Amino acid sequence: MGIAEPILQKKFDELQAQVCKTWNGLEREAVIEIVRSADYAAYIIQCASEADNSLNAVARDELRLILLGVAPALATFLPLIKGGRGLPFGPAAPQTARWIDRMLFEFGTLARMRRFAALERYGLARSEMVDVATMRIEMNAGVGELMDVHAARWLTAETMRRVALMQGPTRDNAYVESLLDATSTVHDGWFINYEGHPELIETYRQRAMIDVLGCAEAEALPHDAMIGGRPFAEWRTLCVAALGRVFNHVAYASRLMTRFPALSIRNLLTVPVLRRDARAVWIEAGDQPKHANDTIAHLALDAQSIASWQHHHEIPAPFYVDVGGGWLLLPLFGGLLNPVCGLVRTLRLRHTRDWDKAVDGREVYFREDLKNHFGEPRFHVPDHGMTLRREDGSHITDVDAAILDRQTGDLALVQLKWPDIHGMSPKERESRRLNLLKANEWVDRVSSWVDGRSARRIAKALGMPDGASESKPPTLMVIPRYAARFTLNDHLDERACWVAWPEVVRMRTENKEAEAPLFDLHRDFKSGGSLASYSRPEDFTYKLRGLDVLVSAL
Repeated sequence: MGIAEPILQKKFDELQAQVCKTWNGLEREAVIEIVRSADYAAYIIQCASEADNSLNAVARDELRLILLGVAPALATFLPLIKGGRGLPFGPAAPQTARWIDRMLFEFGTLARMRRFAALERYGLARSEMVDVATMRIEMNAGVGELMDVHAARWLTAETMRRVALMQGPTRDNAYVESLLDATSTVHDGWFINYEGHPELIETYRQRAMIDVLGCAEAEALPHDAMIGGRPFAEWRTLCVAALGRVFNHVAYASRLMTRFPALSIRNLLTVPVLRRDARAVWIEAGDQPKHANDTIAHLALDAQSIASWQHHHEIPAPFYVDVGGGWLLLPLFGGLLNPVCGLVRTLRLRHTRDWDKAVDGREVYFREDLKNHFGEPRFHVPDHGMTLRREDGSHITDVDAAILDRQTGDLALVQLKWPDIHGMSPKERESRRLNLLKANEWVDRVSSWVDGRSARRIAKALGMPDGASESKPPTLMVIPRYAARFTLNDHLDERACWVAWPEVVRMRTENKEAEAPLFDLHRDFKSGGSLASYSRPEDFTYKLRGLDVLVSAL
């Protein structure tokens, strides 16, 4: 731990004490306004994304900091809520909204600084006090990680494009707007009221399907893996239904603002609901009555579950926020930011034994994905892994997959890595990094076993069909599902290609007719490949109470 963490912890404690004093006895009102601010920030980001990123970088980052402040703010107030029969829900006062936004911005700035400081534990940052009122944090530039992030974003967009194509043409926008207008009105002069319509429900369910399947978390477990009493695919379907309702509500709110511009969009986004009514909605939508309470619990944020989000430096992603007394808020921000990660985090934390059992099935699905992108008749991918043994029959290591290119004679021996997604957590990131480095041992063992033999001889030894080259050696590949390049100057054995799965998919998608794709992958990603050119950004100073934090990316 460096000097920054205890100083920033003290700043956080001071801010927390101050806001607790300010909102003493009004904790439920505070939570309502926090959720409203989060919904507004996510809504503006969403609208800007749909309008060709009309939001400038500074404004977007300010909204992002407000969202980063949600976890620490809710972690402050949710445990203090005492039940009540009613819910103090009315139009937001502009002055209160501005105060809450400033509070969340301050919490979010502290949250970002605390994450930067936490990187120092893993050799990724260094902190020092320049003077009594100025702290400097220097961080390593994560060029390789950023390249993997960009590849993952490409895969998300490509997946969403393919799902949209399978769904076919969308409904005419003018017709959709006419349905929205015909089934909605303003309630009590400030709030939203709508009846809904079957065609609108289906329209936004289809859109939700695109977004859900585009999330990396949507493939966190095999589709048929049983967890919490249901297949993972069924849990994922719940996210589609919940996000469809979010999109439906956003559409109604946006149309009301168009028709009645004097309204406040902040008042239209967040809706309260009684838990029993939320349960009835799920049952009406087809959820079994015995499961409905469990469905809500897995999609909700409460005083117990918020701590994990704060601890891992994440923005929460709920479809419900429990505000006590049988009342829930229906936030939009969780679904708009990531409609699956909240459920996946809850499943992993609540059903540890089921989760650990289910992840063992990932390898089978990973091999199927390889088959889809390296398909017959040109390629051959066995439907099982292989065990390498010494002459005395003792175990050396396992090969998770192999790819034979009959056209070029190339043969790749592959280790597949499919860890849980680590998100913003430095601790989880370090765990994934160390797990990846263990593949160096695999590379060494397989290289020793190959011992200069040709691809053809290795293919024969593994029981694979003819077609491998007698003049070429096999290549070795380590393919992690998400990230192959981390910031530290880790040693990745140059005898192997280290390439993240999104990069493989992009190569096979954008260059389907490549003459020698296995050779190309090994050449471009040998030992992780070369890094993109890097221009060091300007230093940036974050303003805290009584402390400036100067951040440098080296």
